[in-house]
Amino acid sequence: MVRCAQCEHEWQAVAVASEAAPTEALAETPGAARKPAGRPSPQPARTGWSRRAAPRLRENRVVLLGWLFSLLLLVLLGRAATVHREEIMTAWPPSRLLFALLGMAGGE
Repeated sequence: MVRCAQCEHEWQAVAVASEAAPTEALAETPGAARKPAGRPSPQPARTGWSRRAAPRLRENRVVLLGWLFSLLLLVLLGRAATVHREEIMTAWPPSRLLFALLGMAGGE
């Protein structure tokens, strides 16, 4: 199996026995398009981005958004714990030790 580095098209390599066989093998390949003689095939302009880069970029954006969302969630939870620490310590007494270790024990 052979794969094109630019478009990732795959095809089966055919063993060639003589010099005349390559053109015959290409002519017999199903779906092979004949090119007009003397005209080179048009090549797309190279931009430096491969077709595989776009999905990876999308995946990287999703991962980055996930990390940013997680960080935002932690900041908001920390802020809520700071603002409502008295209510938290009243509702759950073991949290007093945590707040004391963080230096935020309050009035006690």
